[in-house]
Amino acid sequence: MAADVTSIRSATLIGTAATDLIENAPLAAAETSLTLTGHALTALGIWIGIENGTLANSELIFVASQSTNAVVALDGVTNEHVATTPVFNVAFSKAPIPLPNTVMRARLLIDNSYDADGSTLNYKVRITHVSEYTTA
Repeated sequence: MAADVTSIRSATLIGTAATDLIENAPLAAAETSLTLTGHALTALGIWIGIENGTLANSELIFVASQSTNAVVALDGVTNEHVATTPVFNVAFSKAPIPLPNTVMRARLLIDNSYDADGSTLNYKVRITHVSEYTTA
């Protein structure tokens, strides 16, 4: 069976976040355990954002479990992060949005009216194109 599927996945950090700092020196790529300087991130089953200088090096991870000053990510981090890299607990991830194969471009619109002074937004958009898949 073959199919053409194109989708967009967006991830946004919004709102007033509880923040913490990575204590690992460094937090290696593929690592799942993040040691934190405090314990401000108190909810399980959430996405947290690691803001690593540039957006390209930042990422979202899903918290699978936590202890007093650490969280365990469901999957390992993609990038290496140095000690004192900020981690935020206000993150939103949008599930894939299917687009027809004929789409040549898509536009991302952002409402930046969360507070009167304007909020800081960090976002990534990933486009995935599957041109074929087979079943056994």
